[in-house]
Amino acid sequence: MRHQRTSVTIAAPPEAVFHLYADPERRSEWNPSARGVEVIGELNQPGSRYIVDTRFGKFEVHILRVERPRLVEIVEGVGSPGEVRVTMRFKPAPEGTRVIIDSVFDHHGRLRWLTESGAALMGRAYSRIELRRFKRAAERPMPPREQTA
Repeated sequence: MRHQRTSVTIAAPPEAVFHLYADPERRSEWNPSARGVEVIGELNQPGSRYIVDTRFGKFEVHILRVERPRLVEIVEGVGSPGEVRVTMRFKPAPEGTRVIIDSVFDHHGRLRWLTESGAALMGRAYSRIELRRFKRAAERPMPPREQTA
């Protein structure tokens, strides 16, 4: 298994940052490859899951733990040869919110070490891109929602 930690400080309160992460409708704002999300079960509750449709195919995510607005723990790539367990922490900081992401890559098979190393390396590069986009989306003012009659 390979462990990786990334983090970023976002100029927004933890509740707003958590809400952005937890909103499947806004996933494509910060996830560069996401085209859509299908939620199965109750939204952002332990035991529920979702299917993310990406440019690279679909992958399944299981939600293990949710502590609003502080923590989300998921497993990505369920059913594939390599899974990634991700824990996202949203901590109050003087500048807004410190987001800390711990990823543990667990691959199977004879080339386990090689595939985990490659996944961790690609994951680090992708995480940096994703975090920059997440920060921009979280710090962007949201337009007021139109009221329905």
